[in-house]
Amino acid sequence: MSPRPNSFSCYSNALPSVLHDALLSAAETILEVSRISKRTFKANFGVSLGVVALAWEHTLQMSTEEDFVQPKHMLWTIMFLKQYSSEDVMAGQCDTIPKTFRKHLRLTMNKLNACYQFLVSLLIFFQLF
Repeated sequence: MSPRPNSFSCYSNALPSVLHDALLSAAETILEVSRISKRTFKANFGVSLGVVALAWEHTLQMSTEEDFVQPKHMLWTIMFLKQYSSEDVMAGQCDTIPKTFRKHLRLTMNKLNACYQFLVSLLIFFQLF
């Protein structure tokens, strides 16, 4: 039996290009566009695809099958952090119900919080060069 496209086993040891492709596909679905440019991605999510991929990669390293963060849930969280709209508004934008949005937002925020110091220090390092 092959894994589902959004299952943990698909991404747990994936190459960076696979992570980028999964995030781009999820972004195109959320924004309801057929192709997304770097500029549009950054305008909607507030950071580049590389930063989101790096953060997602670190959450994957700390994940199990039970608490796996899917690409779309990572993007929901990043978009929430940028816009800081109410959960009801964000759920509407992400085409889900508020309860589901809140569940995945909290899970992803907890994962990001766990690797916060590493990600911040890495981002500061990259800004210096």
